[in-house]
Amino acid sequence: SDRLVYSGMLPGWIAGHYTLPELTIPLPPLAEAAGAIFVQRRVVGLDPEHRTVRTDRDELIEFDLISIATGPAIDFDTIPGSRDFALPIRPLDNFVEGWARIHSHALTSEMPLRLTVIGAGAGGVEIALAMKYRLGVCRDRVRVQLVTGSGSIVPGHGIRARTLLKDALLRQGVRLVEGVVR
Repeated sequence: SDRLVYSGMLPGWIAGHYTLPELTIPLPPLAEAAGAIFVQRRVVGLDPEHRTVRTDRDELIEFDLISIATGPAIDFDTIPGSRDFALPIRPLDNFVEGWARIHSHALTSEMPLRLTVIGAGAGGVEIALAMKYRLGVCRDRVRVQLVTGSGSIVPGHGIRARTLLKDALLRQGVRLVEGVVR
């Protein structure tokens, strides 16, 4: 992509507090300012010995130093049905397009809609609350639920933080489903 969607502002965009340009960093001007050349390609091969990468257009690009930031990738095979029904957060560009479709559908459809956020770390909690906030006008038809893994929400945080966040989810009408394991 020729842009970077800043993930820290994503919940605010979902909630409608920010516009997409406010959380998007255009990469070509950033590269130019750093004296770098921006090349938008998908890398399909890496040869560290010869210091080259192969692109999806069968180009070889030489490098002196390489930094690879693939970001997290979801393994769709770990959750049956996720290939057909899930909208992963990453890559962010795909999520942005998918959320726009979900939001539009929720506003125009009369059918009930149940959105499930899987993963109750800080990001999952923020996203569930943002979805509920944004779709508040559809309160009677749209349900948002947050599903944890084997533990509680925000693992690694103190009991006070978990209690406050559980209360916030309850107040906002987000259903919390804890301790779901395969």
